[in-house]
Amino acid sequence: MRGTEHSPQHKLLERLAPLIRELERNPDVEGVALVSRTGLKIWGYTSTSMNEEIFSAATAAIIGIGERTTKDLGYGDLNNITVVGEKGFVVMTQIGREYMIAIASVNKTKIGYYMLMLQRYSKMLSKALEEEVAKEELSEEEKALLEAIDALEE
Repeated sequence: MRGTEHSPQHKLLERLAPLIRELERNPDVEGVALVSRTGLKIWGYTSTSMNEEIFSAATAAIIGIGERTTKDLGYGDLNNITVVGEKGFVVMTQIGREYMIAIASVNKTKIGYYMLMLQRYSKMLSKALEEEVAKEELSEEEKALLEAIDALEE
């Protein structure tokens, strides 16, 4: 697809790469999904015991319910959701205004660990996304200058 390497989703996935690699190596993690607030699956990983499409769709549905609930109750924007069952849990955290990331795990003793991990990445990625949006609003001259500065820093 032409131009996807510069899309916000592509840049988000580039920034998520360290987290994704860490989660994929962890035997406790059964699934990870990056979804848009509208329910579009951007990226997903699931173990063989979990259906990726169902996990992504359920994540999007839960996010929709959570957003309506926080709005209807006057609690502001949705930040995260935790769903705990007998055999595991799912933690979902927002990344900017457009995306959510979800982790499913069978090790319930690590709920706090994954919540903290997602919050840390969420803050970092939200800031990075805001910077990308700000860059998109710049003139071509300003973009060229920023790219030159980025190249010098590398």
